[in-house]
Amino acid sequence: AIDSLAVIADGVNNLSDSFSSLITLFSFEWAGRPADREHPFGHGRVEYIAALTLAFMVSAVGLQFVKSSVLRILNPVRLPFVPWALALMLGSMFIKAGLGVYYKVMDSHVQSGTLKAAALDSFSDVAVTGCVALSLLLPRFTSLPLDGYIGLAVALLILYSGIQIIQGTLTPLLGATPDPRLVRGIRGTILAHPPIQGVHDLIVHSYGPGNRFVSAHAEVPADLSATELHETIDHVERELEETFRISVVLHMDPVNPDSAELNAAREELVGILHGFPAVVSMHDLRVVGRGDHKKVLFDVVLAGSSRLSGAAREKLTQDIDREMKKRHPYYTTMITVDREMTEE
Repeated sequence: AIDSLAVIADGVNNLSDSFSSLITLFSFEWAGRPADREHPFGHGRVEYIAALTLAFMVSAVGLQFVKSSVLRILNPVRLPFVPWALALMLGSMFIKAGLGVYYKVMDSHVQSGTLKAAALDSFSDVAVTGCVALSLLLPRFTSLPLDGYIGLAVALLILYSGIQIIQGTLTPLLGATPDPRLVRGIRGTILAHPPIQGVHDLIVHSYGPGNRFVSAHAEVPADLSATELHETIDHVERELEETFRISVVLHMDPVNPDSAELNAAREELVGILHGFPAVVSMHDLRVVGRGDHKKVLFDVVLAGSSRLSGAAREKLTQDIDREMKKRHPYYTTMITVDREMTEE
């Protein structure tokens, strides 16, 4: 028998891989189930939960062997050289590398967070097993207690792998910024269909790999009939669904680009908003009322990196209103604060 902590750590890590493979198979089966009454958007996010479960398992193994390796460093044990064990380690490295390549190729086709986690875990296992092989070979040339140190290196590699998987899984669970290429493609497709004149409030919701829902506001001329505009919007929605394999809902926002009053108000507001660096754009401008007493309604969009609190947002709208009243004392503003949901 080999009383090597590094070998034991690698063995337990391989055992956890067996459980993770079962979790992966289970998650694929569950994620592939169709939508039902309780889950109208399907079960795709099960893959993220499975990957997170795998990450916690890997991290728990890493933490346990960090502790054990430190104890072995403090209380070293002389290990015998066993050639057949070294040969097994080298064979294991080739198998794990092959698995990693397989998972990587499969992930390139289906874009699965679970497969990505499994590929990362397999490649990290190659490094782990390589360190273990060194722990069996190097004691022939030195009297240093390398088993504990290499065991610690193995444990840290396992722990690092778990942390990497956790970071990669939490982002889609919490809600990630969509792929800029997808955003540009959606926006370009919408704007390629006259009479649509602008797009805003574009949001991409992900409910698992290959299961995305998109909503956006399309600016259309106010003087066209609702029937004509509805036909255009329906056509754009179908084209987006076929091109990007997404479910789309477009909302029509009527605009009147020929209104001198609106154009003057927009130009004035753009000048005011230049003094507020957190604001990146404005949309849905409307002016209602007659005479000097009018109501100006519009949305301002904050940069995606902005971290303004609720109180700070309230102050922002008050400051914009104050600047507007310097020019039009009797105007009332109604300002909605949006957040930039996409990157371009």
